[in-house]
Amino acid sequence: MLGLSVWSVSIILERKKFYRDQKSGSDAKKIRELIAGQKWSELLSFTSGKTDLISTSMHQLASAKSKNIGQKAEYFDRIFRSHVSANKTKMEKSFANLATLGANAPFIGLFGTVLGIIQAFAALGFESTGTGAVMSGISRSLVATAAGLFVAIPAVVAFNYFSKTLKELYAENDSLKDLFISNILD
Repeated sequence: MLGLSVWSVSIILERKKFYRDQKSGSDAKKIRELIAGQKWSELLSFTSGKTDLISTSMHQLASAKSKNIGQKAEYFDRIFRSHVSANKTKMEKSFANLATLGANAPFIGLFGTVLGIIQAFAALGFESTGTGAVMSGISRSLVATAAGLFVAIPAVVAFNYFSKTLKELYAENDSLKDLFISNILD
């Protein structure tokens, strides 16, 4: 359980840094202003070299706009969707691990508890064993359940938090894409 706890914490810390960088690396307000003002070359230079999802998505759109290939909304929407899909694995990295830890760690702890109680009852079967030894065995076995919950609860909280953060990033990204497309069609 200690190993699972360390693994969970390492995932949480890595994802926390990743999403903090995603939020701070993008200046969505500035991007929104550039799109609304139809300042395509400024948008292209502002988003150049940035690595967050929103900036790179808008850079892809501004780059396509600068090539004057066409003004069809479907064209820009496909470029955008392709870019988001290509980054999906990076954005959702370790989500499955957190979900698995959150769902299964309590069962691992419960398994340890059941084994401990079985041992305590087996000890109770021996006449020379006092009730103090049996109670001690039962209390030790409950530590496994507590350890399972100790691993699971932070993993579930982190999974939910990161899922919400990712949905917010996707929503902001979609909003900017829609604003971009509506401004190129004017």
